[in-house]
Amino acid sequence: EGLAVIYPNRGASVANLSEQEARNIFEIRMFLEMGALELSIPRLTEEDVAEAEAILVLIDGAHHTEDCNLLNWNFHKILYRRADNPKLLDQIKIMNNNVERYMRMYLVTMHYQAKSQQEHRRLLEACRNKSVKKAQNILRRHMENAAKHLAEYLHNK
Repeated sequence: EGLAVIYPNRGASVANLSEQEARNIFEIRMFLEMGALELSIPRLTEEDVAEAEAILVLIDGAHHTEDCNLLNWNFHKILYRRADNPKLLDQIKIMNNNVERYMRMYLVTMHYQAKSQQEHRRLLEACRNKSVKKAQNILRRHMENAAKHLAEYLHNK
């Protein structure tokens, strides 16, 4: 999954993420997640939307970055799960895992959490309205912003 570097006969270490790798991962995530939205949105139920909304409320009250990351993944997973494609969700999760440890630092040090939550709420509203193209555009901007800010963070690190 790219999370560790193996050194033959010497062991392993956690892989560092470069600016370019972060951009590449977000490009991959964008393609995968926009496709997942396209497949999932027509099948989303009111219960799915209510569950995603409840997670956003939990994120608002979360004080630990680990909690926020898990809740963030659960929010997005709800929006994608009706695609009924476990392999697609697995690939999205792998890409998410590759940037998650950096996103923790990024959300805290760059104070991006409030903006991220606004984008999540707009995304959820588009999903509620079954507006695939609008949801994809919101998600694209959401991920482009995150990729840009994370790359800046990694550059200055």
